[in-house]
Amino acid sequence: MGQVALELARLHPAGLHGSDKAAYEARFARGRRRHKRRDDQKAAARVLPPLDSSARKLYRKPVTLTEQQARAERDAVDRWEDEGGYCPGADTPRPAAGAPANPPVRIILPLHRHTAVQPALW
Repeated sequence: MGQVALELARLHPAGLHGSDKAAYEARFARGRRRHKRRDDQKAAARVLPPLDSSARKLYRKPVTLTEQQARAERDAVDRWEDEGGYCPGADTPRPAAGAPANPPVRIILPLHRHTAVQPALW
């Protein structure tokens, strides 16, 4: 409920007031008409006005963390299947046993067309 209230407040900031009394007084002042009875004016001030159609169109239900995790798992499975998935005949690639821990990085300088070898960038 709190997430929905925050989202609606973001969509309609003009409807925010410091207290319930200030909100009631603002709705009462907006709904005052000479031809209305005082009781009708008070009843109209007690009811919240509906959001305008553009604010309702902009509203999207907030996504919870569990929904985000479920969607991430589904996307990961779909991506895994799209990339080919598990191949039973192929072994999982592993780094070579004698590979150096920090291989040198090759930097190609475009002006002189020479290569410089640097042991690590960081």
